[in-house]
Amino acid sequence: DGYISMRAVSKGDLAGKDPLFKVVDLSVLDLTLNVPAKYLNYIKTGSPVFFKSDSFPSKIFEGKISFINPVIDPFSDTIKVIAEVKNTENLLKSGLFVKGYIRKKEPYPAILIPKSAFLKWDLNDKEGSIFVLNDGVVHLRNVKILDIYGDSLIVIEGLKQNEKYITDGIFLLRDGEKVETK
Repeated sequence: DGYISMRAVSKGDLAGKDPLFKVVDLSVLDLTLNVPAKYLNYIKTGSPVFFKSDSFPSKIFEGKISFINPVIDPFSDTIKVIAEVKNTENLLKSGLFVKGYIRKKEPYPAILIPKSAFLKWDLNDKEGSIFVLNDGVVHLRNVKILDIYGDSLIVIEGLKQNEKYITDGIFLLRDGEKVETK
């Protein structure tokens, strides 16, 4: 059961001992990863793997590690890992390149804030400043940053879920200033 990926015969051809068709089953795919050796202590068989594809940039796919090569490649200092991925939506195709990650820790609350909302930010010091709106008054607030994620920064401390922050015209604002929102 699957999809025909190659037809080696045409109407009227004489069928011989060579295969006539190649059928592929895309319901479960093997994802081959080269994981840097420094992350070896974070992976084990059965661990989840998350990845994205440029073909579907807003979708995160998930698989489970099914094989870990017992030998590290001495040239790249990576270890080959294979994850089994259930392709229930049939979006993934064989041979597709993806970017993935293996979770090193359990997830914790974080908020994605667009870079445009930051008056200043520093990834080395893991901190930044944003204007938070409270009852029509803006307040400059320092926040802790975990990392960068696309056009956003991951804030892990200093801002609560559903708190309002300013993204436009932040360089014109001052702490404690009253503003009207539209």
